[in-house]
Amino acid sequence: MATGTGKTLVSAAFIKLFLRTGNASRVLFLVDRLELERKAEK
Repeated sequence: MATGTGKTLVSAAFIKLFLRTGNASRVLFLVDRLELERKAEK
């Protein structure tokens, strides 16, 4: 996906869905910039 298309938000939504449905109990979310971490956490 291109820059600015919402990759972080999409991945955060998938993680939230997996945690809510019980398909995952823990998730490792690696980022290369702190801005991405803050954005995903919100």
